[in-house]
Amino acid sequence: MTKILTARWFPWLATALGLVLRLVYFLQIRANPYFDHPVMDEGYHDLWAREIAGGDWAAQLPFFRAPLYPVLLGLAYRWFGANPPPFEAIRLFQLVLGAITPWLIYRVARRLLPGRPAVAGLAALIVALDGLLWYFEADLLLESLLAPLATVLLLTLLRAGESGRVRDWAIVGLVLGAFAITRPNILLFAPVAAVLALGWRGATFRLRPAGLPRAAALTVFTCLLVLPVTFVNWRVGHDRVLVASQAGLNFFLGNNPEANGWSATAPSIMRVDWWGGYEDAIRLAEEARGRELRPSEVSAYWFERGLDWWRAHPADALRLTFRKATFFLGGIEFSNNRDIRLFLRDWGPLALPSLALFYVVMPLAVVGAIGLWRDRGPGRVAVVYALVYAASVIPFFVTARYRLPLRPLLILLALEGARRLGAALVSRRPAAWGALAAVVTLGVAVNVNPWTRAYTPSPAQYYQSIANIHRDDGNLPLAIEYQRKVLATDPGYPDGYLNLGTMYATQGDLESALTAFERERAHDPGDGRNLASYAQALTRAGRLEEAAQAYEDAVRTGLRDVPVLYNRGVVLERLGRTAEAEAAYRECVGADSTHVEGWNNLGVLLAREGRLPEAVECWERTLAIDPGHRNARTNLDRARGMLAGEAPSEEE
Repeated sequence: MTKILTARWFPWLATALGLVLRLVYFLQIRANPYFDHPVMDEGYHDLWAREIAGGDWAAQLPFFRAPLYPVLLGLAYRWFGANPPPFEAIRLFQLVLGAITPWLIYRVARRLLPGRPAVAGLAALIVALDGLLWYFEADLLLESLLAPLATVLLLTLLRAGESGRVRDWAIVGLVLGAFAITRPNILLFAPVAAVLALGWRGATFRLRPAGLPRAAALTVFTCLLVLPVTFVNWRVGHDRVLVASQAGLNFFLGNNPEANGWSATAPSIMRVDWWGGYEDAIRLAEEARGRELRPSEVSAYWFERGLDWWRAHPADALRLTFRKATFFLGGIEFSNNRDIRLFLRDWGPLALPSLALFYVVMPLAVVGAIGLWRDRGPGRVAVVYALVYAASVIPFFVTARYRLPLRPLLILLALEGARRLGAALVSRRPAAWGALAAVVTLGVAVNVNPWTRAYTPSPAQYYQSIANIHRDDGNLPLAIEYQRKVLATDPGYPDGYLNLGTMYATQGDLESALTAFERERAHDPGDGRNLASYAQALTRAGRLEEAAQAYEDAVRTGLRDVPVLYNRGVVLERLGRTAEAEAAYRECVGADSTHVEGWNNLGVLLAREGRLPEAVECWERTLAIDPGHRNARTNLDRARGMLAGEAPSEEE
């Protein structure tokens, strides 16, 4: 086995194996509902790419998120069409691109551990088998680029340190710049890289004037990619944003009284869905400042909120940071956009075993990092690289996708740690058993504690997103099936019964819809949207008195949706409660002066009460908004005729 691992062709074999496994995984996930229906962060990137493909390059300026991946995605849409986008080709291409990662980590290993080709070969093999890499590579997320990009950055850094050539440090700068406009937190490593350029050469580090050209080349070529983004944000987006403006909000989401260290939510003040939380973040910041804010000011506001919490509760903040560090070192792969475990179980079982990989990798990686540091060679650079990247993540929150760029390096460090630990045990060194005990203790400590035990993600959100996809596709039976799974796993899921009732109502099953709306009402009596949906279903069932009461209850909650006000007027009019119907119609057109049917119905109601001049005004307003409104035109002509002394006729 050792001869195979050390063979020159082995990294290519590992790369080929990784490619084959990715192709099998691709075939497995093609049937999943998200494949052609991006949601959450994928949906945001899809929307952004569609705007770019349509020629609207400035729609997202200044950038909320780093632009490289969405721009590349938009160019793919532009070249290959965006209606529909070439999801299959893009996802497949990203998986093929990710297949180079085993070869890259092999090259890194050969530079870090020149005398241990077997470790390098085994690292390439395990990285090829790491299904979590495939999982993210197949998504429309910037993480699809990050494992190869992060490994290339380390490889070019090691090569530049060996050669000392200015050209090689310039290449490091280009890769660092590309990384920064994909994931800006890597900029925390930029000053470290500049210091390394000043004095690192081979196994020694000494600051010297000869290092200035190397540091300058690194800096210039990093800025060559970063500063154009900054310029576009300033010149076109009219804001001073270096790369992206999301950092402040993410910092607050990871540092507030409700923060748990892994989720990007603050449920008591922001909605949990992607767009709802984004809009709430802007609205709350502007309400607090009392004016409209630029994105950089919104970010600054949330940074300030997070820092205020640190100042007010330093002990809690430190405990939370320690918790996040524990999560970073643990084996759990915290989900972000969707439940990774459920997705792989249902659609990509080939990758499912990889969810257990880091329970073993992380404790051994600590051993490997300590060993490389003690060797005083280029391994120290790799360790610093990993530590700085971890330090750029932990202040925010820890999820599987944020740890992803380090996975290949951590696997390599773990193998080196296992090799050193095994050698110590074989040689029966006295300290070996102590080291083994420390590794086991660390593994248990970071994986078996109250914080990790508290991580019990509900499958409800996962099932809800699938239900929404099938609903939007018009497949109501399947949507209802998944919506019932939502409620089976979490009967109190927000809007769970409301969504189920809406689906039943759309399907025409009014009795089931009414039952669902009643259950939602029992769970949350103050949900005006549910009451309005309940009222609409009651109307369709012919239960008008109950519908009128449900509309009244909805309005009493503060709901002022224009369709609700209009439908309430229709029900009241059908019940003969004309005064109340008139008030509802007037409230409707008061809330939306362009509501055509509101003006027309108000005119009809007034005409039936003999108030023709007022009715004429209403129909004139209707036609001013919609000159082609046939009923309003007919009603207006009849009313004018009646006012002129002609025989009356029925209004429409």
